[in-house]
Amino acid sequence: MSRSNVLLTGAGGFVGERVAHRIALGEDDLDLTALVHSPSGPGAMRIARLPIEIEAGSVCDEGLMTELMADCDGVINCAFGMGETSVAGTDALLEAAKHADIESFVHMS
Repeated sequence: MSRSNVLLTGAGGFVGERVAHRIALGEDDLDLTALVHSPSGPGAMRIARLPIEIEAGSVCDEGLMTELMADCDGVINCAFGMGETSVAGTDALLEAAKHADIESFVHMS
């Protein structure tokens, strides 16, 4: 059985951090790339010990989202923010997911 690759956005936030822990410690068939806005934030520091790849950046950066989704099978969007992050960030994620032929997209709102 092949492993699936999942991109988790908002991994340094309250919900995203918990999702990262559940996937990293409970799912043997998933590889996780966690996107954090601030690599020095407390949530990012807590997930740094997990066996996952951590990337820093913004969900509003469509180029970065396209790059991170290149080898992904699914996306879990836990990114939260006022205005631009919630609207433009979600738009950028959906556009990148469409171009990358992402099989599964979970949006937490």
